[in-house]
Amino acid sequence: MDESNVDRQQANRVKAAFEKRNQKSTQTIGQLQRKLEMYTSRLRELDETGVVYPGGSRQPHRHARTVLKDVGQGIRLNTNY
Repeated sequence: MDESNVDRQQANRVKAAFEKRNQKSTQTIGQLQRKLEMYTSRLRELDETGVVYPGGSRQPHRHARTVLKDVGQGIRLNTNY
């Protein structure tokens, strides 16, 4: 076989492998984008409507940072005894 023919065949194999991997990556990105949109929508809904707790009560959604601050305050208060 001619050396340039071998190079062309190898280039075609590399191109095919790249295209296959690129297609798989594109599919994965699409799935992750849909998942992100779903989570963003759920978060927006929780921010607007509040969280339904066991027993059916609704309380406004509080951000995690605020909840953690409150927990930290409670721990500091309980350790002062």
